[in-house]
Amino acid sequence: MMQIREFHWSDTPKIVNMIYQVWHMNQMFGNEENGMIFAQEYFYDVLKNSTHVFVSFHEQELTGFLALNIQGHDYLTIPQPYQDMLYNQHHDFYKIDDYRQKIKEYHQDCSALFQQVHQKYDAEIVLFIVNEKYQHQGIGTKMYTFSEDIFKEKGCQNYMLYTDSMCSFSFYDAHQMKLLASCQKEKDFTIYLYVKGL
Repeated sequence: MMQIREFHWSDTPKIVNMIYQVWHMNQMFGNEENGMIFAQEYFYDVLKNSTHVFVSFHEQELTGFLALNIQGHDYLTIPQPYQDMLYNQHHDFYKIDDYRQKIKEYHQDCSALFQQVHQKYDAEIVLFIVNEKYQHQGIGTKMYTFSEDIFKEKGCQNYMLYTDSMCSFSFYDAHQMKLLASCQKEKDFTIYLYVKGL
């Protein structure tokens, strides 16, 4: 039976590995080492932009990760030991800096999309990801419903999320989210902005 609980910092290695596996980052970045570095950089960036973070498990195995940003709530603070781990994960600072620049550019593209909307939202699903082994088993729907329950509990009236053509964005269509804007960055890469009222 799947269980959802609040994120613990000790979950970090498992989540980073899941991000690496689901998005096949060894293929995206040429090898396992570079893929793992980017997965960790991306994960910490998600945490810095989140206020509430959860994980799902089935029989002690990580099945999913959910990061939310709710307006009016404090962002997570990364403990010093994990900051040290992040900033010393690789000797090649230029490679790390290049990866951070890629993440920054993605944020800029998302912000440009948001400027087209001219509307504010109470909350955001920052990251929603399911372990490949457990996809298409209803776990994603349970976690998605859980996020909506949290939003309602906190008094949110609507929420948004960014996704892209590398993800299973049709999932959000199936759950009555509205595609509000999109931006094609490359021939085979498009960023989407979805919204929904509660």
